[in-house]
Amino acid sequence: MLIAPPKRNHWQGRAAILENHDGDTLKAILDLGFGIAITTKLRVAGVQAPELGTPGGQEATAFLAALCPPGIELTTDSRRLDKYGRAEAVLTLPDGRDVATEIMRAGHGIPADDRTKAPI
Repeated sequence: MLIAPPKRNHWQGRAAILENHDGDTLKAILDLGFGIAITTKLRVAGVQAPELGTPGGQEATAFLAALCPPGIELTTDSRRLDKYGRAEAVLTLPDGRDVATEIMRAGHGIPADDRTKAPI
């Protein structure tokens, strides 16, 4: 008799940051456990930062790059994939600070409701 795996609507784990894409998107290696890892883009849940080509976009990107430099390991809690296939994730810095909160606190983003959307 086979046991069906539990249905999960989110994934929690660790991510090592590889590079910044813009003010609210990072490229990372996600540790899935059991020696399995994937490289993917993570969209910071709960915040909307300016796009690169708009006013404030380069500043927001630079802020996120300084906050989450390549090599840093973040805790992730991903709830869904967005329309671009990025994992929308609540990201936590090693010292416990929330990445979205830090982006907004620094004035580089506005609140977004993506933390409350149902999983796809």
